[in-house]
Amino acid sequence: MRKMTAILLCFTLLVLGQIAATDHSIDYSISERNQRVLRNLIPSYDEASRIHIFNNIDFVNQASLYSWAGNGSVSDPYIIEGLNITDSTDTLIEIGNTTVFFEVRGCLLVGGSNGIVLDNVTNAKVWNTTMRYSTGGGIVISESANVIVTNNTIAGISGSYGAYLLGSNQCELSNNTIGAVSGFGVLIDYSNNCSITENYLSMAAYEGIRLRDSSENNITLNEITYSHLSGIKLGNSHKCRIEKNLVKHSVSDGISIEVSADCHIANNVVFESGGYSLDIGGPSTDIIANTFYRSQMQGLRAQSNNNNVTQNNFIENGLDIEELVSYIDDAGSNNDVTGNYYDTWTWPDEDENDIVDQPYPISGGQSDSEPHVKVFQTDLMHILTKPRLIYPNESIAGEKFWGMIGIIWSVSSDTFGHDVTYNVSVSTNGGTSWVLVAQNLIGTDLDWNSSEFSESPEYRFKVIAQCVDGLVSEYTSNAEYEVKSHTLSVPTVLTPNGGEIIGGEYEITWTESIESWDLPVTYDVYYSGDAGATWTEIINTHGETSLVWGVRGLPEGDQYLIRIVAKGFSGLTAEDVSDSVFTVRWSINTIIIVMVGGGAMLVVIVAYAIRQRGTLR
Repeated sequence: MRKMTAILLCFTLLVLGQIAATDHSIDYSISERNQRVLRNLIPSYDEASRIHIFNNIDFVNQASLYSWAGNGSVSDPYIIEGLNITDSTDTLIEIGNTTVFFEVRGCLLVGGSNGIVLDNVTNAKVWNTTMRYSTGGGIVISESANVIVTNNTIAGISGSYGAYLLGSNQCELSNNTIGAVSGFGVLIDYSNNCSITENYLSMAAYEGIRLRDSSENNITLNEITYSHLSGIKLGNSHKCRIEKNLVKHSVSDGISIEVSADCHIANNVVFESGGYSLDIGGPSTDIIANTFYRSQMQGLRAQSNNNNVTQNNFIENGLDIEELVSYIDDAGSNNDVTGNYYDTWTWPDEDENDIVDQPYPISGGQSDSEPHVKVFQTDLMHILTKPRLIYPNESIAGEKFWGMIGIIWSVSSDTFGHDVTYNVSVSTNGGTSWVLVAQNLIGTDLDWNSSEFSESPEYRFKVIAQCVDGLVSEYTSNAEYEVKSHTLSVPTVLTPNGGEIIGGEYEITWTESIESWDLPVTYDVYYSGDAGATWTEIINTHGETSLVWGVRGLPEGDQYLIRIVAKGFSGLTAEDVSDSVFTVRWSINTIIIVMVGGGAMLVVIVAYAIRQRGTLR
């Protein structure tokens, strides 16, 4: 018997320890209620045969025969306690058609078609009992009422369910550990006003909790992990409350609601679902203050109408969707989606009111007009959201940097409300190694002098957030950027460069200005008639390295200069001025013509200006 108990303890530890801490942005721990279950395992039992009770009279007779404590009253219920019942085929404890008060507690039930079957009973309690290796189910409650099933361990069930409620009302399943079931963890059919609370459900081959045609039930404070289908699924089950559940690692949807109206889904955390975090197919449901985290599909798919979706966290959803547009797919109508948090949509917030300045787009053409900057807090899972890079981001892959650049990232939010600081690192080799450039920053921006680092086309940036409790979350740029010396060579003036005498039209020439990033360069050309005291623009944004300049109308003078200003597309400028002054002059030439006629001599003096292209001669 000690060997059997030791095996049970190891199996329970295995179930509870399935999820080790593998993601530094999440805080995992075995819940207090499951530690309580472990403490309550009974180390020894009395060997017994299976029990089958048909009615109240039969209960009285067997209680007397086996010396069970109690008299079946509310203050002194019958107690079936500390038994080890092992059987290969039949139900181990079966009780039906009773109204007496009774308890089954501290028993070990191994094998059989079912561990316990309660049929048409009221006022029963099953607790601190272990049910293992049955071929049908762990516990079945049929056509019963006021049955409490609490603090039990049900494991290794090769049948259809760990716990099954059929046509039973006002029942409670609480603080049970149900693991490794070939069917449903908990299955509820045609049962109303029941409570499924604080259970630990792991590795169900179907849903962790499945409700069919069962209304006004409460599903609260359960931890449901590794369901091979959905964690929680409702079908035609109205006015149910699903609150404060932790649903993790479902192969299909985390929570699925089909044809179930007027439900209340609040304060749940749904983590790493293989489908949607929540797939809602029932109308008029409140979806409030949930955290939908790392689903393969979108965080929420609304296929019904008139739902209220507010104050939910959508974090890193759509992992299996390329070019994800939105965390929400609104395929219904009249759904009110307002005031949620989306980790990819937390900026800008120019007025600092903790509401993002731009509405969040939702698939289906709707939008959330008040997306929140910071995550809503929850005590179910410690999550630190990623400090996503706003600049530089993936949209500018290959961008070149030199000198001071501003690195900007989004606020990293902590679901436990802890303060957060940031470390910033850069890599020159595509992420193979990292250099810390700043640490313990409170703000979300940093001025970084890239010119102090080596040139490379393989720069990446990483921001690591850390809360005061030591939880960390990081964001690394997927794109690579280039740090390269950024220069613009001087456009040397060739002509006129000093000493020339020009008039009419003249060709100004200069050398090409070279931009080290191969960006476009244009030129502004100026002249000065007072040796550089003042300047007048001839042309701007000129694309060539020469320009024909007409000096007609300019005053003559010998204090002229030319200035060429090169302008790079990125904002760099470089300029050159003629080495010395040159002259603008209109030359006057005189010709004397002597004419003889009639014995008289006439002298004609003709004065005219000789104009030439280029220098006056």
